[in-house]
Amino acid sequence: MFLLLALIPQLMGHSSLNLALRLMPATLVSVGILGEPVLAIALGYIILGEGITITEILGSLLTLGGIFLVMLYKPKLEILR
Repeated sequence: MFLLLALIPQLMGHSSLNLALRLMPATLVSVGILGEPVLAIALGYIILGEGITITEILGSLLTLGGIFLVMLYKPKLEILR
């Protein structure tokens, strides 16, 4: 089970990143990866009922704001080249 827990997410993660790099510029993919902890916090709250601290909320807002700024100020990116 531990081998499967390590192997399957790694293969799926690397495959999805490689696919994303084929379809979008590396800048967007690398910035998009930063949203993973924000999603993990939200899923932990929704599914597991974990609490969220003020620092997690502030960090998530800063991260999402940074992702938004990159998307906003890169209007001429060739998506799906």
